[in-house]
Amino acid sequence: MKTLIVVVVIILLAGLGVWYFYSSPATETGSTPLPTPTGTQTGVPTTAAKEVVVNVGETGFLPKDVTLNVGDSIKFVNVGTKAFWPASGPHPVHTACPGLDPKKALDKGDAFSFVFSQAETCPIHNHLDPSTTGSITVK
Repeated sequence: MKTLIVVVVIILLAGLGVWYFYSSPATETGSTPLPTPTGTQTGVPTTAAKEVVVNVGETGFLPKDVTLNVGDSIKFVNVGTKAFWPASGPHPVHTACPGLDPKKALDKGDAFSFVFSQAETCPIHNHLDPSTTGSITVK
């Protein structure tokens, strides 16, 4: 009987130790808390960056003309049945807005995204059909 009581007490103490260990807040020794930001920081945009989706397909770019802010991104999504290759002008070199070129055609359902890091105006076209055009203005 004494052995049973000792075993029960040991189990209770172990359970209490486990409960205490997991219920106390975790702390790290030597860590310094980060300061709480106050006020407005200079040079940080006050609006969050946004992503504009442009559907591409047999009818061209939708919307055809887009206006964005620096830091925003554009996402071209092929909703058509044929391959579509969105790229910056001029055709065929795509040098007006470097990087705005997936370097390959997008099949149905494929997408290509690009983030704008500077203010610029980018003529865009379908590399597979250069008569399909649009424009992106970044402020």
